Amino acid sequence: MLAFKAFSRSDVRRVIRREQEETHDMTKAEIVAAVATATGVSKADTERVIGAFFDQVVTSASAGDKVSWPGFGAFSVTTRAARTGRNPQTGATVEVKASNALKFSPSTALKATLNPGR
Repeated sequence: MLAFKAFSRSDVRRVIRREQEETHDMTKAEIVAAVATATGVSKADTERVIGAFFDQVVTSASAGDKVSWPGFGAFSVTTRAARTGRNPQTGATVEVKASNALKFSPSTALKATLNPGR
């Protein structure tokens, strides 16, 4: 006969907390602070520059241009065709409209950095 251990809420919270500690999502403030420290520029100036960079990526991508940063990767727009989807709660079919999405393709150098020994 199989025996199952009942987990308390504190057990579940402890496991979730441990998983959250293992992976960390870097916030905008942390990115700005790290870049400001690395470059010796104020946080306010750094935030304006990073914001301008992303504004330019969006503007160029909206115009259909590919935005490349050698050694890092490229941003481009990809088109998603219209399709028939399904509502997971009701099972009813739903028509999903065609849309555009921003796509990021990492460079070979970035892939090599993220996957050493491959």
